[in-house]
Amino acid sequence: MEGFIYKITNKVNGKTYKVTSVSSKAIKNPKSVKSITFGKNITTVKSGVFNKCTNLKTLTFKGTKVTIKKNAFKSCKKLTTVKFTNKKLNKVVVGKNAFSKSKT
Repeated sequence: MEGFIYKITNKVNGKTYKVTSVSSKAIKNPKSVKSITFGKNITTVKSGVFNKCTNLKTLTFKGTKVTIKKNAFKSCKKLTTVKFTNKKLNKVVVGKNAFSKSKT
């Protein structure tokens, strides 16, 4: 089975919402996730959200401020790339063990 690529965005059915964080129940089958892109309004990835996303390889953050809480990407064993694409990036906070047992 081919893995999924998730794009976390602030538009649903053409309507715009201000999504600023990703909660712990955002992904139901973490083993299917290969890549995640966080839109510019998402500033916080909560604790343990993507724990054990064993096929996750790439993260992309488009915002200017990013907070990654503890254990957010723990045991993502294939995670090798974390990109911050906004040229105006001014703050990154990484919690304890946010990437423990990952390749990053």
